[in-house]
Amino acid sequence: MRLDMYNHMPSGSLFLSLTQPFMKNRPFDFLFFLFIWLCTGFTLGTLMLLWPVRWWVNFIRDQSLGSTIENIGVLFLIILLIGLSFWLSRLIFHWQLRSNHKVQKVMSAVIPFFTAFGALLLFLQPDLINDQQNTKVSEQFTIGPYPTEEKMKSLKAEGYTAIISLLHPAVLPFEPRLMSQEQELADEYGIRLIKASMLPWVSDNEASLRTIEQLARNKQERYYVHCYLGKDRVNLVKNLLIKLAGEEAVKVEKLSANRTFEEKKKFERGELFRLRAGVYFTPYPTKEEFLAFFLASEVKTVINLMDSTNLDHKKRILEEREFLKRSDIRFENSAINMEHPNLKEQAKLVIKLIEQSPKPLVVHHWNIISPEAQYFLKTFAKHTQEQSINLNQK
Repeated sequence: MRLDMYNHMPSGSLFLSLTQPFMKNRPFDFLFFLFIWLCTGFTLGTLMLLWPVRWWVNFIRDQSLGSTIENIGVLFLIILLIGLSFWLSRLIFHWQLRSNHKVQKVMSAVIPFFTAFGALLLFLQPDLINDQQNTKVSEQFTIGPYPTEEKMKSLKAEGYTAIISLLHPAVLPFEPRLMSQEQELADEYGIRLIKASMLPWVSDNEASLRTIEQLARNKQERYYVHCYLGKDRVNLVKNLLIKLAGEEAVKVEKLSANRTFEEKKKFERGELFRLRAGVYFTPYPTKEEFLAFFLASEVKTVINLMDSTNLDHKKRILEEREFLKRSDIRFENSAINMEHPNLKEQAKLVIKLIEQSPKPLVVHHWNIISPEAQYFLKTFAKHTQEQSINLNQK
C-alpha cells in the first residue's frame, strides 16, 4: 500500500501528523487533498450559512446584543468550518489512500465534487433559498433579496430608478456570476445598476456605505437595495438610512418579518408583552426603536402612561409627542400615578382608551419593572380576564 511508505516517519509532531500524507515529494497528493478540502469546505459552508449562521444572527438581533457579538460569533463559526472541513477532508483522503480499489479512489473525488456542485447550483438559484420579503425603509429606499428577472420587471414598472447591489466579487464562486447576470438583466430592462459591494461580517464596508449616503441626498431617485439573502448586508444599509432619516423617517408599508414585536421580544429597556391581539406593552423606546417599530410599522395608537408632574417624565412625554406628530400615529398621555387617590380609575381610563383606539396599539411606561407598569399589567389582566404574554418567554 502507498500508506506503508509513511509508517516510519517520526510521530509526536502535530505538524508532521497533518502533513504526513503529502510528504515524500508527492505534489499530486497535496493537490488532490486541496481539491477534496475545497469541495468539502464549500458544501459544509453552504449548510453552515443557511442554518447555524442564520440561527446565530437571528438570535443576536432578537436579543439586541449588538453587531460586535454577532461578528465574533460568525467568525467563530468560520473558524469551526475551516477546522471541521479539514478534518473531514483528511478522513476522506486517508480512506482512499489506504484502499487498493480504484472505485474508492474515484469516489473520494467524485462525492465531494458533486456535493459542492449541488451547493453551487443551489446558490445560483437565489429564489429557491430566499424567503425574505421587501421592506420599504423610506419613500426613497426599499431593501430586499437578490432580484429575479420577474422582480426586476416589477421594480421598473413601480418606478424604481436604480438597483443598488451589495454583492461582492470576492464571495466566490457564485456572487460574481450573479453580478454578471444581474447586469445583463438591468441592461435589458433599462434600469440603472449601482454596485456598492460589501463583504458581510469581515469588513466595515465604509466605502460602500459612503456611496449609499451620497445617493440618499438625491431625493428624486427611488432605489432597491439588495444583497444575496436580503438579511445581513442590507441590514447595515437599513441602519444607515434610519440614522440619516432622523425624525423625518417615513412610515413603511410593511414591517419585515424579523422586525415585528412578536419576533423582537425585547427592547433595550426591557421585555415586550402582548396584552391581546394587536395590543402590546413595551418600555419607553430608544430613538432607533421608535423609528424601526413605530414610525416604520403599522402601529396606529401609542398610549404613554408616564406622569407629566414628574419633570423627567414630562420631558419624555413632550419628546414622544413631538416625535410622533408628523406621523399618522395617534398619541395619548394617560398617566398612572401610584400616589394618586383615584389610581384604579386611572387604570380603568387607560383600559377604556385601549378599547376605543385604533389597533395595532402600544402602551408603555419608562420600563416594565416600575410599580406603575406592574400595576397596570395586573389591573388589565384582572379587568379583561386576559393574561398578558411575555414575548421573551414564549
